[in-house]
Amino acid sequence: MGENIVKKLLILSILIFGFQTHGLAQKLSVWGGLSRASSKITSFCNRTLKRCIPLNYMSTSSTLAKRQARAYLRAATAILGQSDTAMKINDFTDVFTKDDVNDGPYLELYRKINPDGVVLQTDKQAMNHLLASINRSTALGVTETEKVASKLQDSFPLLLDHLKTYTHPEEEDISWLAQQIPQDTQYLLLGEMHVPVINDAVKDLIPYLRARFGERRIILLTEFLEEGDTSELDDPEKYAYFNSRQHIYDAAKENDISVLGLEPTVVFEHHEDFYFTTDLNEKINLWQSLFGIRVRNRLWSNTIERVRRENPDALIIVYAGFSHLSYVVPFSIGKELKQYAPTFVASFVLGIPDLEPGKFEPVSPFDSGTDGLFPQRVLRFEPGDAEITGFDVQLKVRGK
Repeated sequence: MGENIVKKLLILSILIFGFQTHGLAQKLSVWGGLSRASSKITSFCNRTLKRCIPLNYMSTSSTLAKRQARAYLRAATAILGQSDTAMKINDFTDVFTKDDVNDGPYLELYRKINPDGVVLQTDKQAMNHLLASINRSTALGVTETEKVASKLQDSFPLLLDHLKTYTHPEEEDISWLAQQIPQDTQYLLLGEMHVPVINDAVKDLIPYLRARFGERRIILLTEFLEEGDTSELDDPEKYAYFNSRQHIYDAAKENDISVLGLEPTVVFEHHEDFYFTTDLNEKINLWQSLFGIRVRNRLWSNTIERVRRENPDALIIVYAGFSHLSYVVPFSIGKELKQYAPTFVASFVLGIPDLEPGKFEPVSPFDSGTDGLFPQRVLRFEPGDAEITGFDVQLKVRGK
């Protein structure tokens, strides 16, 4: 059981962080070779799992209800400001205070992301509440990922049978992708792995989308701009992390596509303020934890709903990291939108050519979860299979 849990936790890490795993990806010898991970990584995953969810999980077949009960008990204790254990579990550092004061960065942040939440009085209460929320989200996320991984593994024969074959040349991938998007699509989700060559591919897709949807109103919402902001990066320091995408926004404007930001102001204000430290002594940004992603997705959804109310007939494009958009990642935008409107998810991943011509190394979460069975540059299955794979199309963009 332990080996399977480690594999699923590694898949969860890749699902959440993609290429920004703060070194974890680089510590795997081969992306698809999860079973060949070093003993150090295996040990790390086991220790992290034990610290994020109840300790008896590794040795018993605890039910979801039992794990949830333990997680909520920990949260309740933390809310009362009496959980010293919660402080040790994820060892937050930097700006956080451990003094039980009535004001401070924890309390300020908590009130911004939970304006209607439980009323907390001290900074220590808010700190412990946030830590407990991270642990609870991780526990639930691991449970959901177990289900996703098991379903994916059980579906290998089905997917091999449903795999569609395409023979168009590589230089036609982007125009081909645009033609795969149904005309009645309400939400087009462009999920990227955060590397510059993929930014270029998204930029190249923009004019094909205009051609595909004619005079229809198109609005591009993106993780890489502050909520309500336009595509003008008027503050280079503020947008230092995101400025490699200006050419995408310029292409959108040239094709009469409006650009709006999705990322909440609170994330920009505290983008580099809140970290916790892993057992590998690596600092992880709060907003890249599963809890942080869940909060961000909830706030993104509010913006998407508002834009939809104001533009009922528009094609709304959401451009972000794939983990926010996949149909199978816990708390994702794609999973939510697909429930009530025609949605299409395109996953852009880095294409690393294999030694065998026409095949690529397994680098995406799907590739890793399927043990590299699908080395094709373009992946598309039957429409109903998207709930297994997490995407409608996966496109490997050759690295430069």
